[in-house]
Amino acid sequence: MLKARTLPIRRLSQLVSRLSNLNRLNRLRHLPRQRLLMKLDPDQLHARVVALEIEHRDLDEAIVRLIDLPNRDDLLLTRMKKRKLQLKDQILQLKMLLVPDIPA
Repeated sequence: MLKARTLPIRRLSQLVSRLSNLNRLNRLRHLPRQRLLMKLDPDQLHARVVALEIEHRDLDEAIVRLIDLPNRDDLLLTRMKKRKLQLKDQILQLKMLLVPDIPA
């Protein structure tokens, strides 16, 4: 059985600061990301997937802790949930790149 990790306050503040950088990241969306990612080898892609999964899990824990607070910031909560969905989409895209193409 896996033990539940508790997210330290310092990690929570790091996640909050990452959310504040979302605007800067959104400006970079127009770049051809998939072409850049396809140049990476499978080991690098797998390492990126693992890193994103860890961030996704930590963000989920931070969301749960934030929901339990009596004076929570609903805007921050919404942003965190949106970031969590973005991470999930990125993870799925990278996993699709890891699956080799099967000739028809």
